[in-house]
Amino acid sequence: MSETAAQSSSTLAHRLEIGRYAQPSELVEDWHRRGLMSGQRLGPSLAEVQRQWPDRLAVVEGDVRLTYGEVARQAGALATALTAAGVGPGDVVSWQLPNWWEAYLLAAATWQIGAVNNPILTIYREHELRQILADLRPKALFAPVTFRRTEHVELLESVLAEIGHQPELKVAVRDAAPGWQDFDALLRARPTRTAFAGGGPDDPCVVAYTSGTTARAKGVVVGAAALLAETHQMRHSWGLGWGDRVFMPAPLAHLTGVCVGLTVPSLAGGAVVLTERWEPDAALEIIERERCSISAGTPIFLEEIVSRYEQAGFDGGAALRQFSVGGAAVPPSLVDRADAVGVGAFRCYGMTEHSSVTIANAGLAVAIRRDTDGPVAPGTEVSCVDEDGAVLPQGVRGEIRVRGPERMLCYVDERDNASSLAPGEGWFATGDIGAVDGEGRLTIMGRIKDIINRGGEKFSVREMEDLLATHPDVRHVAVVPAPDERFGETPAAFVVTGDGSGAAPTPEQLAAFVEGAGLARQKIPTIWRFVDELPRTPFGKVKKQELVRSLGEPA
Repeated sequence: MSETAAQSSSTLAHRLEIGRYAQPSELVEDWHRRGLMSGQRLGPSLAEVQRQWPDRLAVVEGDVRLTYGEVARQAGALATALTAAGVGPGDVVSWQLPNWWEAYLLAAATWQIGAVNNPILTIYREHELRQILADLRPKALFAPVTFRRTEHVELLESVLAEIGHQPELKVAVRDAAPGWQDFDALLRARPTRTAFAGGGPDDPCVVAYTSGTTARAKGVVVGAAALLAETHQMRHSWGLGWGDRVFMPAPLAHLTGVCVGLTVPSLAGGAVVLTERWEPDAALEIIERERCSISAGTPIFLEEIVSRYEQAGFDGGAALRQFSVGGAAVPPSLVDRADAVGVGAFRCYGMTEHSSVTIANAGLAVAIRRDTDGPVAPGTEVSCVDEDGAVLPQGVRGEIRVRGPERMLCYVDERDNASSLAPGEGWFATGDIGAVDGEGRLTIMGRIKDIINRGGEKFSVREMEDLLATHPDVRHVAVVPAPDERFGETPAAFVVTGDGSGAAPTPEQLAAFVEGAGLARQKIPTIWRFVDELPRTPFGKVKKQELVRSLGEPA
């Protein structure tokens, strides 16, 4: 986005050509008729729950426990402070906060005044912050002074000075900083707002940045109607009610965190249990103490929770009844292990740009939950296309395009829109490879960039990873393409072995294992690296580009 465009209006909607990438009106009308999309607004929807159940627990984080009544008062105080600073409908409120109760309150307050939440991952530094803050030029900014040895306020001040922008309101959380207001002081103010402003169903309500596979982060603009559609989809499919507590280990600064950690439990009248730091032993203790019934995240979270249940001798009876697992390849054996300790795990497929392409729950047959990524969500269409964009027959794998009530409005940067969204048609090109079977269930087979081209023969790394993960001494595995003088590319496997109680397998043994399982010889990795752990994002996704780069280093 150009500097001139960024400064032309304070509200996000005026800076973007949202209407150009709107989904077909006949589809939107059909989603409304079927109850998959509504004209509700986020602020009033959350306030109704707070009014109806003021004494019910809403948020738990460490020693802090807030009821819906307390959330209503404190979020109202924050909304008053935002309004007094000139923040209004369509303005951006950026926050770089961990999974703290303060983030929950701030999100509710921002939606109450019709403003746009822009959660920023705490791991982001100058490079990402420079792009995000220059793109959005937020009216308000919230951050901890220090978190995990990083001076966030100091870092943000440096970036703001570099881009020449100062928000109307800057707030330091859990500490004091010169020139920044104190979060706790804002909470002590008496709420003066009684009416809700702006924030219509077709307006932006969240901008979440996702790195994906590109060097430049992409700003995903999500509308209120899409977020509410996703929220109700999850809530109803998972059967959540006021008695449920959601355990949230993944960052709230990701769209999954916004949905599963903020809107889903809130609109169900349940509670969210937050943890700022992932520590498996502590996670199991929190889950059982708080009787958390459901959670969501990438396979690493589920695997480490299940391992702790196994070590504790659980063979059923776990408080955690359901776990929605996605964002990375899910070994089929992990779903079986989860079932054995009483956790009904199910694969799901979605992304920041379209939250739930598939939707499932623990009540489905284990073969569906384990071997597919679940049924395509109601109202969502999936089209698999070949390299030329031609639609492929049912069951034939190709690049997945999606459209549905949960699709984003657009990207912040027009360059990203041009390569991903089809004007007038509503299709979003995911870059993933998969196929839909005759029962409407989708199975993901990898990303276009996860395809290895070995001498003209193309195959997905997902097949190799799933097979290697079934070896009893393999805990985690990632396969990436490595350069090869003769064939162009060859598979390279990075392996984390078991618990160390026995001898680790050798490359020869693993190669024999996959060959014995019937894998084509061309697909057997020729490079093996045994590592203590795989590099991962805060969501648990493997950083495959980092693995590819490491292939140039001595083993």
